[in-house]
Amino acid sequence: MLMSVTLIVSVGLYIVWKLSFGIDLPFVGFKFTEQSDKLGQFGDFFGGVLNPLLSFMALLGVLYTIRTQGQELKEAREETRIANRIQDKQTGVFERQNFESVFFRLVDVHSKIAERIRSKIDPWGSLNGFDAAVSDILKHYKYTCEDLAEARRLAPKPQYPAINAEITTEQQLLQQAFEQGIHGEIRVMLSQYYRNIYQILKLVDGFKMFAGEESKWKRGSRQIRLDYFHKRQYSNILRAQLSEDELKLLFFNCITPHGEGLKSYVEQYSLLKHLQKSKFLNGRKEVFDLYEDEAYADFHEVSNSKIMFYERLRVRDQLRATYNPDSSLPHSFGDE
Repeated sequence: MLMSVTLIVSVGLYIVWKLSFGIDLPFVGFKFTEQSDKLGQFGDFFGGVLNPLLSFMALLGVLYTIRTQGQELKEAREETRIANRIQDKQTGVFERQNFESVFFRLVDVHSKIAERIRSKIDPWGSLNGFDAAVSDILKHYKYTCEDLAEARRLAPKPQYPAINAEITTEQQLLQQAFEQGIHGEIRVMLSQYYRNIYQILKLVDGFKMFAGEESKWKRGSRQIRLDYFHKRQYSNILRAQLSEDELKLLFFNCITPHGEGLKSYVEQYSLLKHLQKSKFLNGRKEVFDLYEDEAYADFHEVSNSKIMFYERLRVRDQLRATYNPDSSLPHSFGDE
Protein backbone atom coordinates (compact mmCIF):
# COMPACT_ATOMS: atom_id res chain seq x y z
CA MET A 1 0.00 0.00 0.00
CA LEU A 2 2.78 2.42 0.90
CA MET A 3 4.68 1.60 -2.28
CA SER A 4 1.57 2.24 -4.40
CA VAL A 5 0.93 5.62 -2.82
CA THR A 6 4.60 6.54 -3.19
CA LEU A 7 4.59 5.61 -6.87
CA ILE A 8 1.41 7.58 -7.60
CA VAL A 9 2.68 10.64 -5.74
CA SER A 10 6.05 10.48 -7.54
CA VAL A 11 4.43 10.31 -10.98
CA GLY A 12 2.05 13.14 -10.08
CA LEU A 13 4.88 15.35 -8.87
CA TYR A 14 6.89 14.66 -11.99
CA ILE A 15 3.95 15.67 -14.20
CA VAL A 16 3.39 18.85 -12.17
CA TRP A 17 7.05 19.77 -12.33
CA LYS A 18 7.20 19.12 -16.07
CA LEU A 19 4.05 21.05 -16.94
CA SER A 20 4.59 23.90 -14.51
CA PHE A 21 8.33 24.36 -14.43
CA GLY A 22 9.59 22.37 -17.40
CA ILE A 23 11.77 20.24 -15.18
CA ASP A 24 12.86 16.91 -16.65
CA LEU A 25 14.28 13.95 -14.89
CA PRO A 26 17.24 12.17 -16.47
CA PHE A 27 16.23 9.63 -19.12
CA VAL A 28 12.48 10.36 -18.75
CA GLY A 29 12.09 13.80 -20.24
CA PHE A 30 9.55 14.59 -23.01
CA LYS A 31 9.53 17.60 -25.36
CA PHE A 32 5.95 17.85 -26.56
CA THR A 33 4.19 19.60 -23.68
CA GLU A 34 3.31 22.49 -25.99
CA GLN A 35 1.27 20.08 -28.02
CA SER A 36 -1.86 19.75 -25.90
CA ASP A 37 -3.36 17.14 -28.20
CA LYS A 38 -0.47 14.85 -27.31
CA LEU A 39 -1.18 15.00 -23.58
CA GLY A 40 -4.02 12.50 -23.88
CA GLN A 41 -1.70 10.02 -25.49
CA PHE A 42 0.86 10.77 -22.80
CA GLY A 43 -1.75 10.05 -20.12
CA ASP A 44 -2.73 6.81 -21.77
CA PHE A 45 0.94 5.84 -21.88
CA PHE A 46 1.44 6.51 -18.18
CA GLY A 47 -1.87 4.84 -17.37
CA GLY A 48 -0.86 1.80 -19.37
CA VAL A 49 2.43 1.64 -17.50
CA LEU A 50 1.08 2.39 -14.00
CA ASN A 51 -2.04 0.18 -14.07
CA PRO A 52 -0.15 -3.16 -14.38
CA LEU A 53 2.37 -1.98 -11.80
CA LEU A 54 -0.36 -0.95 -9.38
CA SER A 55 -2.31 -4.16 -10.00
CA PHE A 56 0.81 -6.24 -9.40
CA MET A 57 1.54 -4.33 -6.20
CA ALA A 58 -2.08 -4.80 -5.09
CA LEU A 59 -1.77 -8.54 -5.75
CA LEU A 60 1.43 -8.63 -3.70
CA GLY A 61 -0.40 -6.79 -0.92
CA VAL A 62 -3.28 -9.29 -1.00
CA LEU A 63 -0.86 -12.26 -0.91
CA TYR A 64 1.05 -10.71 1.96
CA THR A 65 -2.20 -10.09 3.85
CA ILE A 66 -3.33 -13.69 3.28
CA ARG A 67 0.04 -14.99 4.44
CA THR A 68 -0.05 -12.78 7.54
CA GLN A 69 -3.62 -13.81 8.36
CA GLY A 70 -2.68 -17.46 7.89
CA GLN A 71 0.19 -17.13 10.34
CA GLU A 72 -2.02 -15.30 12.81
CA LEU A 73 -4.71 -17.97 12.44
CA LYS A 74 -2.13 -20.71 13.01
CA GLU A 75 -0.85 -18.94 16.10
CA ALA A 76 -4.42 -18.44 17.32
CA ARG A 77 -5.17 -22.16 16.84
CA GLU A 78 -2.00 -23.08 18.73
CA GLU A 79 -2.88 -20.70 21.54
CA THR A 80 -6.40 -22.14 21.66
CA ARG A 81 -5.05 -25.69 21.74
CA ILE A 82 -2.68 -24.80 24.58
CA ALA A 83 -5.47 -22.99 26.43
CA ASN A 84 -7.77 -26.00 26.01
CA ARG A 85 -5.04 -28.33 27.26
CA ILE A 86 -4.46 -26.12 30.29
CA GLN A 87 -8.19 -25.93 30.90
CA ASP A 88 -8.49 -29.72 30.63
CA LYS A 89 -5.69 -30.13 33.15
CA GLN A 90 -7.26 -27.61 35.49
CA THR A 91 -10.62 -29.33 35.09
CA GLY A 92 -9.00 -32.69 35.75
CA VAL A 93 -7.31 -31.37 38.90
CA PHE A 94 -10.56 -29.81 40.08
CA GLU A 95 -12.55 -33.00 39.40
CA ARG A 96 -9.96 -35.16 41.14
CA GLN A 97 -9.97 -32.87 44.16
CA ASN A 98 -13.76 -33.16 44.34
CA PHE A 99 -13.57 -36.93 43.89
CA GLU A 100 -10.92 -37.35 46.58
CA SER A 101 -12.87 -35.12 48.94
CA VAL A 102 -15.95 -37.35 48.61
CA PHE A 103 -13.85 -40.54 48.61
CA PHE A 104 -12.02 -39.77 51.83
CA ARG A 105 -15.22 -38.63 53.52
CA LEU A 106 -16.79 -41.99 52.67
CA VAL A 107 -13.67 -43.79 53.92
CA ASP A 108 -13.95 -41.82 57.14
CA VAL A 109 -17.61 -42.83 57.43
CA HIS A 110 -16.55 -46.44 56.81
CA SER A 111 -14.03 -46.23 59.65
CA LYS A 112 -16.66 -44.86 62.02
CA ILE A 113 -19.19 -47.57 61.10
CA ALA A 114 -16.52 -50.26 61.47
CA GLU A 115 -15.55 -48.87 64.87
CA ARG A 116 -19.17 -48.99 66.03
CA ILE A 117 -19.44 -52.63 64.97
CA ARG A 118 -16.07 -53.45 66.48
CA SER A 119 -17.13 -51.93 69.80
CA LYS A 120 -20.07 -54.36 70.11
CA ILE A 121 -18.67 -56.95 72.52
CA ASP A 122 -20.58 -60.24 72.64
CA PRO A 123 -22.11 -60.92 76.08
CA TRP A 124 -20.43 -64.34 76.45
CA GLY A 125 -16.84 -63.43 75.77
CA SER A 126 -14.44 -60.74 74.68
CA LEU A 127 -14.98 -60.91 70.91
CA ASN A 128 -15.74 -57.65 69.10
CA GLY A 129 -18.63 -57.29 66.71
CA PHE A 130 -16.82 -58.58 63.63
CA ASP A 131 -15.22 -61.50 65.46
CA ALA A 132 -18.53 -62.48 67.03
CA ALA A 133 -20.36 -62.31 63.67
CA VAL A 134 -17.74 -64.52 61.98
CA SER A 135 -17.86 -66.94 64.90
CA ASP A 136 -21.68 -67.18 64.70
CA ILE A 137 -21.60 -67.76 60.95
CA LEU A 138 -18.97 -70.49 61.22
CA LYS A 139 -20.92 -72.10 64.05
CA HIS A 140 -24.13 -72.15 61.99
CA TYR A 141 -22.13 -73.38 58.99
CA LYS A 142 -20.85 -76.28 61.07
CA TYR A 143 -24.37 -77.11 62.26
CA THR A 144 -25.76 -76.82 58.72
CA CYS A 145 -23.09 -79.18 57.38
CA GLU A 146 -23.83 -81.64 60.19
CA ASP A 147 -27.57 -81.42 59.51
CA LEU A 148 -26.96 -82.01 55.81
CA ALA A 149 -24.76 -85.00 56.52
CA GLU A 150 -27.38 -86.41 58.87
CA ALA A 151 -30.14 -85.74 56.34
CA ARG A 152 -28.22 -87.57 53.64
CA ARG A 153 -27.57 -90.47 56.02
CA LEU A 154 -31.22 -90.74 56.90
CA ALA A 155 -32.62 -90.00 53.45
CA PRO A 156 -33.05 -93.67 52.39
CA LYS A 157 -35.24 -94.34 55.45
CA PRO A 158 -38.72 -92.84 54.96
CA GLN A 159 -39.55 -92.98 58.68
CA TYR A 160 -36.96 -90.22 59.40
CA PRO A 161 -37.67 -86.72 58.05
CA ALA A 162 -34.74 -85.21 56.15
CA ILE A 163 -33.37 -81.92 57.56
CA ASN A 164 -32.75 -79.26 54.89
CA ALA A 165 -32.30 -81.94 52.28
CA GLU A 166 -32.72 -79.33 49.52
CA ILE A 167 -29.42 -77.67 50.49
CA THR A 168 -26.80 -79.38 48.41
CA THR A 169 -24.21 -76.87 47.20
CA GLU A 170 -21.42 -75.25 49.16
CA GLN A 171 -22.73 -71.80 48.30
CA GLN A 172 -26.18 -72.66 49.64
CA LEU A 173 -24.65 -73.93 52.87
CA LEU A 174 -22.68 -70.71 53.33
CA GLN A 175 -25.68 -68.57 52.43
CA GLN A 176 -27.85 -70.25 55.03
CA ALA A 177 -25.13 -69.97 57.67
CA PHE A 178 -24.76 -66.25 56.91
CA GLU A 179 -28.52 -65.60 57.11
CA GLN A 180 -28.83 -67.50 60.38
CA GLY A 181 -25.65 -66.14 61.96
CA ILE A 182 -26.33 -62.42 61.26
CA HIS A 183 -29.37 -61.07 63.08
CA GLY A 184 -30.59 -58.30 65.34
CA GLU A 185 -28.66 -55.05 65.80
CA ILE A 186 -25.48 -56.37 64.19
CA ARG A 187 -27.43 -57.11 61.01
CA VAL A 188 -28.65 -53.52 60.81
CA MET A 189 -25.15 -52.17 61.37
CA LEU A 190 -23.62 -54.52 58.81
CA SER A 191 -26.27 -53.45 56.31
CA GLN A 192 -25.08 -49.85 56.61
CA TYR A 193 -21.47 -51.05 56.54
CA TYR A 194 -21.90 -52.88 53.22
CA ARG A 195 -23.91 -50.06 51.67
CA ASN A 196 -21.06 -47.66 52.40
CA ILE A 197 -18.44 -50.03 50.93
CA TYR A 198 -20.57 -50.42 47.83
CA GLN A 199 -20.90 -46.66 47.38
CA ILE A 200 -17.15 -46.15 47.81
CA LEU A 201 -16.33 -48.73 45.13
CA LYS A 202 -19.08 -47.42 42.85
CA LEU A 203 -17.62 -43.92 43.18
CA VAL A 204 -14.13 -45.20 42.34
CA ASP A 205 -15.34 -47.26 39.40
CA GLY A 206 -17.33 -44.40 37.86
CA PHE A 207 -14.72 -41.68 38.26
CA LYS A 208 -13.12 -40.31 35.07
CA MET A 209 -9.44 -40.36 35.95
CA PHE A 210 -8.28 -38.27 32.96
CA ALA A 211 -9.95 -35.06 31.79
CA GLY A 212 -11.28 -34.87 28.22
CA GLU A 213 -12.17 -38.56 27.98
CA GLU A 214 -15.72 -38.38 26.75
CA SER A 215 -15.48 -41.56 24.64
CA LYS A 216 -13.63 -44.05 26.76
CA TRP A 217 -14.71 -46.97 24.65
CA LYS A 218 -12.49 -45.58 21.89
CA ARG A 219 -9.37 -45.63 24.05
CA GLY A 220 -6.57 -48.10 23.60
CA SER A 221 -6.02 -51.05 25.93
CA ARG A 222 -2.90 -49.42 27.40
CA GLN A 223 -4.81 -46.31 28.44
CA ILE A 224 -7.67 -48.40 29.84
CA ARG A 225 -5.20 -50.47 31.88
CA LEU A 226 -3.60 -47.26 33.18
CA ASP A 227 -7.03 -45.96 34.16
CA TYR A 228 -7.75 -49.26 35.95
CA PHE A 229 -4.40 -49.03 37.75
CA HIS A 230 -5.22 -45.57 39.13
CA LYS A 231 -8.63 -46.75 40.31
CA ARG A 232 -7.02 -49.68 42.09
CA GLN A 233 -4.85 -47.22 44.02
CA TYR A 234 -8.00 -45.82 45.62
CA SER A 235 -9.61 -49.21 46.16
CA ASN A 236 -6.36 -50.33 47.83
CA ILE A 237 -6.83 -47.54 50.37
CA LEU A 238 -10.22 -49.01 51.25
CA ARG A 239 -8.83 -52.56 51.33
CA ALA A 240 -6.14 -51.45 53.76
CA GLN A 241 -8.88 -50.56 56.25
CA LEU A 242 -10.33 -54.09 56.32
CA SER A 243 -9.31 -56.48 59.08
CA GLU A 244 -9.18 -60.26 58.61
CA ASP A 245 -12.63 -60.73 60.12
CA GLU A 246 -14.05 -57.95 57.95
CA LEU A 247 -12.69 -59.76 54.89
CA LYS A 248 -14.35 -62.98 56.04
CA LEU A 249 -17.69 -61.25 56.54
CA LEU A 250 -17.31 -59.58 53.14
CA PHE A 251 -16.65 -63.02 51.65
CA PHE A 252 -19.88 -64.40 53.18
CA ASN A 253 -22.00 -61.38 52.25
CA CYS A 254 -21.08 -61.30 48.59
CA ILE A 255 -22.04 -64.93 47.88
CA THR A 256 -25.63 -64.25 48.95
CA PRO A 257 -28.23 -63.19 46.36
CA HIS A 258 -28.22 -59.69 47.88
CA GLY A 259 -24.48 -59.29 47.45
CA GLU A 260 -24.07 -59.72 43.70
CA GLY A 261 -23.48 -56.02 43.00
CA LEU A 262 -20.80 -55.68 45.66
CA LYS A 263 -19.29 -59.04 44.64
CA SER A 264 -18.52 -57.70 41.15
CA TYR A 265 -16.54 -54.81 42.67
CA VAL A 266 -14.80 -57.12 45.17
CA GLU A 267 -13.60 -59.25 42.25
CA GLN A 268 -12.71 -56.32 40.02
CA TYR A 269 -10.62 -54.54 42.65
CA SER A 270 -9.27 -57.64 44.45
CA LEU A 271 -10.61 -56.77 47.88
CA LEU A 272 -10.02 -60.34 49.12
CA LYS A 273 -6.34 -60.27 48.19
CA HIS A 274 -5.20 -60.35 51.85
CA LEU A 275 -7.68 -62.99 52.98
CA GLN A 276 -5.69 -65.86 54.51
CA LYS A 277 -7.36 -68.69 52.65
CA SER A 278 -5.32 -71.42 54.34
CA LYS A 279 -6.78 -70.41 57.74
CA PHE A 280 -10.35 -69.90 56.57
CA LEU A 281 -12.88 -72.69 55.94
CA ASN A 282 -10.01 -75.19 55.93
CA GLY A 283 -8.63 -73.63 52.76
CA ARG A 284 -11.07 -75.63 50.60
CA LYS A 285 -10.67 -74.78 46.94
CA GLU A 286 -14.34 -75.32 46.05
CA VAL A 287 -15.26 -72.60 48.55
CA PHE A 288 -12.86 -69.98 47.20
CA ASP A 289 -13.80 -70.88 43.63
CA LEU A 290 -17.11 -69.12 44.32
CA TYR A 291 -15.18 -65.95 43.42
CA GLU A 292 -13.22 -65.14 40.27
CA ASP A 293 -9.45 -65.47 40.64
CA GLU A 294 -9.15 -61.67 40.31
CA ALA A 295 -10.72 -61.27 43.78
CA TYR A 296 -7.46 -62.56 45.29
CA ALA A 297 -5.04 -61.23 42.64
CA ASP A 298 -2.45 -58.49 42.51
CA PHE A 299 -2.57 -55.86 39.76
CA HIS A 300 0.00 -57.53 37.51
CA GLU A 301 -2.00 -60.78 37.67
CA VAL A 302 -5.10 -59.20 36.12
CA SER A 303 -5.04 -59.73 32.34
CA ASN A 304 -5.82 -57.04 29.77
CA SER A 305 -8.78 -59.05 28.51
CA LYS A 306 -10.28 -59.03 31.99
CA ILE A 307 -9.73 -55.29 32.35
CA MET A 308 -11.41 -54.74 28.97
CA PHE A 309 -14.29 -56.91 30.17
CA TYR A 310 -14.68 -54.73 33.27
CA GLU A 311 -14.61 -51.63 31.06
CA ARG A 312 -17.40 -52.98 28.83
CA LEU A 313 -19.51 -53.79 31.87
CA ARG A 314 -19.01 -50.30 33.24
CA VAL A 315 -19.96 -48.64 29.93
CA ARG A 316 -22.99 -50.92 29.63
CA ASP A 317 -24.17 -50.04 33.12
CA GLN A 318 -23.69 -46.32 32.47
CA LEU A 319 -25.71 -46.52 29.26
CA ARG A 320 -28.40 -48.50 31.03
CA ALA A 321 -28.57 -45.96 33.83
CA THR A 322 -28.70 -43.09 31.30
CA TYR A 323 -31.37 -44.44 28.97
CA ASN A 324 -33.31 -46.61 31.41
CA PRO A 325 -32.96 -45.07 34.86
CA ASP A 326 -35.81 -47.18 36.28
CA SER A 327 -33.88 -50.40 35.69
CA SER A 328 -31.73 -51.70 38.53
CA LEU A 329 -29.19 -54.44 38.85
CA PRO A 330 -29.00 -56.69 41.91
CA HIS A 331 -26.75 -55.09 44.49
CA SER A 332 -25.16 -55.93 47.78
CA PHE A 333 -26.79 -56.81 51.10
CA GLY A 334 -28.20 -53.40 51.95
CA ASP A 335 -26.11 -51.49 49.38
CA GLU A 336 -28.78 -49.71 47.33
